[in-house]
Amino acid sequence: MQTRRRYLAAMGLGLTGLAGCLSEDEPLGGAGTDHPSTTDGGTTEDSTADDAAVTVRNPVVRKRVTHYSWPGSTGILAPDDEQFVVASVTGPKDAVPPAFALEAAGETFSPGVDVAGRRGATFAGRTDGSVLENEHASGYLAFRVPSPLDAADARIVRDDGAAATPLPDDELATLRRPAAAFELDALDLPDAVEQPEQVDVSLSVTNVADADGRFLAGLNWPTAGIADDDETTVLERTVAAGETTSFSLPLGTGHAATETTDHPLTVQGSVSAERTVEVIVDERTTANALEP
Repeated sequence: MQTRRRYLAAMGLGLTGLAGCLSEDEPLGGAGTDHPSTTDGGTTEDSTADDAAVTVRNPVVRKRVTHYSWPGSTGILAPDDEQFVVASVTGPKDAVPPAFALEAAGETFSPGVDVAGRRGATFAGRTDGSVLENEHASGYLAFRVPSPLDAADARIVRDDGAAATPLPDDELATLRRPAAAFELDALDLPDAVEQPEQVDVSLSVTNVADADGRFLAGLNWPTAGIADDDETTVLERTVAAGETTSFSLPLGTGHAATETTDHPLTVQGSVSAERTVEVIVDERTTANALEP
């Protein structure tokens, strides 16, 4: 079971410059390059030197992404016909970031990805929260665009014209490529377990598309009465076209329920599924454990 502690540990390192750090479960690659304008010092009449020093780096394309907002659990965004362009933003602590946009395929896209009405502490491996107008210049930009998107080039631009950050060639190739598609072959788990026995779960999926791609899903197993637990296990693997892959994992029941109940298990992401497991709790044992 994951908890929020690994996210808090990362954020404790400080805000400025942290946005370039990468999550263990979402490796990001590709380095973008800032191209300042020819204005003196890369500034315009309406911007300060600190504002102009705000830079966009490492733009990447992801067909499916993770997000995390505390308190809560990791979630997965896996739309069928959309994808995400994500980049780090760094700069002086007191700088006011300009407005950004993504230009691709003759269209202009505004940043912002709604995550169940909340702003995530992490998104697709980026930390510190999204960078919007009038916020300190540390965090990430996220754009939601059609998938595939036939673009000869793409770049993230500033509204003050001070700089533009192009997507690298390999990320452009991802932008143009259709996503893999997965079907759930099996999701096996017991009908009932007696606490504190584990629930052994196995899941198998097949990439039914013509393209290789990344399977990404979150398996959610709630806990009772623990607000800061990350109740989701991320399942992630690159799967060749036409190939099948399987996952097996045990889930604890010690904190799943305080009384006998049908406990929910959900899978959400590249595939979706819902199941329940009867968690049988010896209420006499539980009552004894709660006595002072």
